[in-house]
Amino acid sequence: MTTGLFIFSDDLQLHDNPALQQTAAQVDHLLCLYYLPRQTQDNFQSQISQWSAQRQAVLERAEYCLANLDKL
Repeated sequence: MTTGLFIFSDDLQLHDNPALQQTAAQVDHLLCLYYLPRQTQDNFQSQISQWSAQRQAVLERAEYCLANLDKL
């Protein structure tokens, strides 16, 4: 049994992400991590409140998909 790690850094694209698909195809279990740089972390909460409803929905959908990758 093999376990892989995929690190998202700029976006959380799932369905059109060839690197994610390739990594998932090579392992039995895939751990996904979203990396948020320190300077971004400090302002993240205030930034979220300023995001459009569409961008917030994309983030929420990506979080859901990451939590349910085995069901996709």
